[in-house]
Amino acid sequence: MDAIRIRLVTKRETRMCWKSRRIRAWILLVGVFGSAVGGVRGDDLPDRYRREVLPILNRACVGCHGESKREGGLSLLGPDDPALAVARRGVWKRVRDRVEEGEMPPDDAETPLLDSDRKTLLAWISDAMAARIARSVRDPGPSVLRRLTRGEYVRTVGDLLSIEKGDLERLDLPEDDPGDHFENLGASLSLAPTTLERYFDAADRVAAMVFGNGWYARGSRDRLMPVRPAPNRPEREAARASLARFLRRAHRRPPDPTEIDRLLIFFDREKARGAPFEEAMRALLKPILISPRFLFRIEQDRPALDGSRSVTVDDDELAARLSYFLWGTMPDETLNQLADRGKLTSDPAALEAEVRRMLGDNRAQTLSKVFAAQWVQLDRMRTARPSQEFFPRFHAGIKQAMVEEVWAFFDHLRVDDRPVTEIIDCNYAFANEELARYYGIKGISGGKMQKVAIGPSDHRGGLLGMGAVLASTSHTFRTSPTLRGKYVLEVLLGTPPPPPPANVGLLKDDAPLGKGREVTTFREKMAQHASSASCAGCHRKIDPIGFALENYDAAGAWRESTRDRPLDLSGVLPTGERIEGIDGLKRVLKARRDQVVENLVARMLEYALGRKLTDEDEPTVREIREMSARSEYRYSSIVLEVVRSVPFQCRRPTGREVVQ
Repeated sequence: MDAIRIRLVTKRETRMCWKSRRIRAWILLVGVFGSAVGGVRGDDLPDRYRREVLPILNRACVGCHGESKREGGLSLLGPDDPALAVARRGVWKRVRDRVEEGEMPPDDAETPLLDSDRKTLLAWISDAMAARIARSVRDPGPSVLRRLTRGEYVRTVGDLLSIEKGDLERLDLPEDDPGDHFENLGASLSLAPTTLERYFDAADRVAAMVFGNGWYARGSRDRLMPVRPAPNRPEREAARASLARFLRRAHRRPPDPTEIDRLLIFFDREKARGAPFEEAMRALLKPILISPRFLFRIEQDRPALDGSRSVTVDDDELAARLSYFLWGTMPDETLNQLADRGKLTSDPAALEAEVRRMLGDNRAQTLSKVFAAQWVQLDRMRTARPSQEFFPRFHAGIKQAMVEEVWAFFDHLRVDDRPVTEIIDCNYAFANEELARYYGIKGISGGKMQKVAIGPSDHRGGLLGMGAVLASTSHTFRTSPTLRGKYVLEVLLGTPPPPPPANVGLLKDDAPLGKGREVTTFREKMAQHASSASCAGCHRKIDPIGFALENYDAAGAWRESTRDRPLDLSGVLPTGERIEGIDGLKRVLKARRDQVVENLVARMLEYALGRKLTDEDEPTVREIREMSARSEYRYSSIVLEVVRSVPFQCRRPTGREVVQ
């Protein structure tokens, strides 16, 4: 009977995944590219490649990206079969990004790319990728084994045992490395022997908190011992019943009877020594807290039917994915009840209602304080380099207020369900009295972060007007246009420049440069620094953006000039777009709104899945962005589309080859 039940569930799951893919592919085919279904043709792509694209590549590209010379490790001489050439999605994505940005071919290329050739090439790549997306059977990507991060552990233990977060913050647990983006990526969450020892110690300290004296500990014990012995209920029966309820929450799924039997051995051993009921129950807590089923988010491997590339996770696994994505902690009773009834995987309306409930819960502040803060690299404020020696008003209180400003802004996007495009620009800001005075904003009093309406003369609004971003991308006594430009490219646009060459020199602020005279402006020094062939390509993208932010000093305060000299805020991007100051930069970013939102979607999906994205995830990212556009990119629409996506609801079946 169990085998039959499992097979029926698997069939239902497979049908769900296929139905989701089929519907979404149809929507994408009709709506994403703004044309009728017949407008995205895949059958003529090989002929168009041979007739239109290959001559352009031979004329303008293969001189640097051929077999003998592969600049950047890229060769555009693909397979002889045009159909196989069309399938090189990773190659065409790189070509599209570089050509759209005006980086390739470079200005000094022997054979420049004509505007007509550029349009032809980009149109073909767009059609090729659209056809690939429309035909694709979505791969949910590799499933990862994820240890609870330090923050997830603290929040989970607190919810599991009703212990105040402040008490648990004192546990001697190691900090997790955010790596490239997020600390919850499974690949970086190892469990070295020394780390495991600290979790053993933490379990002992938690047990001491639970079984201490006073009402606080009593409430925690009630979470572990909800069933008490009674005249008609022997102690071991009460222990079994309590353990079953507790493990349902601790392991994030109904426990197997054999798990309960193994743990009861610890209870029986203490009772054999004459321990009272509570002391015997205490012996169960540490084994639970150091169990892999608690420390790790473990999902069950399942085979697929009919050669499917994905199977749906079960309701308990989906509940855990939801709760750790939105709350950074274990599912609550409401979510567990829906999982027990099978509603999360079978009822889309119930799933949406639950996501909206969870987004409205205060626990969803985790998205602001963990996801958003790590995405915008807020942790850099801890080591922000502007010195109080040069910026006397930039003290610890201002730095903390700048951090809280970012938290308050992103939590406002969640609570009021605002369009995420307000990260580019908006007509409000968050500040307390001290930070408002620092910014020159009037009308705020008190130490609490408050929303305040602003106008153009306030020079704030959006992420790039926030002091935390500006101060963390500066040097000790001056701004860094390079760091600021790189920040915009990486964090907002998702196009980080490559690392600088190993032999690149440092810019010395007091060094005389130039031929026969001393360079008199900082911008001239930057131009001299970036003039070498190995640096010029990246600085063409970075510097116009960075100099557009020069009205903000190194500590994020507004200024009109520096050292009695006017600021040069102008620049031209490789695409030909002109920028003049922060307002000009915002206009460029608004024109690239879809790119900014798509990058946010990619980062949120990465955070939700706990793994880096691959080329296989690109159709999902683009689809989420397109679907959320129908709701004006409101915060909830992006979260809902992430939850509805195949990678979030499905996993690769057992035994399927991993194709990157």
